[in-house]
Amino acid sequence: MKGVLIMTDEKLKEMLINQMYEMDEEDVLYIWNDYAYDCRPDDVIYENEEDVLNALFSRPSDAIRAIYFGDYTFNDPWFYFNGYGNLQSVYSLILDKNSIVYLSELADWLIEDERYENYDFEIDIDDE
Repeated sequence: MKGVLIMTDEKLKEMLINQMYEMDEEDVLYIWNDYAYDCRPDDVIYENEEDVLNALFSRPSDAIRAIYFGDYTFNDPWFYFNGYGNLQSVYSLILDKNSIVYLSELADWLIEDERYENYDFEIDIDDE
């Protein structure tokens, strides 16, 4: 096919990962949680806000337990429930070593069924 450019999945994956590194973390959170609801429902990440905490815990004692046995810092902007149901907070979705956001895995999911088209990615097929 003359004049048709085809991008490999590896090149596309690299492009998506690079763009996610440059995105606002709120945008990465939105994409990650779409992925989590689809594939990993126990790995949803929440904004660390009082209203969110109040909605997730019906009793103060449950919140205290989850914080005490977890690794939670009040000033971190994000948190998730670790494998034991305790809170794990992170200062960055991408840079924090305790973050569960795996950009490579997320990029694979975005490429599957061309989901990246549902988000604000700039795909440049001439980028060689």
